[in-house]
Amino acid sequence: GNTILYRPEGTLAAMVTDDNKVHLVPVTIMREYGSEIEVTGLKTDDKIIVNPSDSLGDGDAVSIVADKPADKPDAKSDAKKDASK
Repeated sequence: GNTILYRPEGTLAAMVTDDNKVHLVPVTIMREYGSEIEVTGLKTDDKIIVNPSDSLGDGDAVSIVADKPADKPDAKSDAKKDASK
């Protein structure tokens, strides 16, 4: 799935913090491999939101709905916006 947000302030990835909040992180696209890209600006243990909503904002509360084991190279977390916010 797509993990990148293209916004006027730059190219961003949405990650989930330990307290289940969104943190928008600036990333730089280094290489493109067809349907995949290589970026800088993230750490291997960051929980990245797959298919983030365009309305997602920094500090929004989310809940993790699926989590792949960290030993997989493509470990990512799906998250949904918490409607109770």
